[in-house]
Amino acid sequence: MTIHPRVARTIVLLAWAGFLGGIWFTGETARYLGPWTWWVVPFGAATLAAATLASGVSALRSRRERKLTRMGVPSKSKASRRRFSM
Repeated sequence: MTIHPRVARTIVLLAWAGFLGGIWFTGETARYLGPWTWWVVPFGAATLAAATLASGVSALRSRRERKLTRMGVPSKSKASRRRFSM
């Protein structure tokens, strides 16, 4: 079984966002970070959640585009035929 790199990236981002979100919502930030770096947890959780969403959308779009191709070769549109025809 193989996993697509975009899906793997989304899973890793989700894991990190969940970890930082869990630390933030349980109030355990002080256990892991000092008073000068406490802001890293909420910022990281929010940023990684947004990156996870963007990566997931990208993975779904690429999966949909692969289904639209036939045998791994994209179908030729009228525009590409006109552009490359002599």
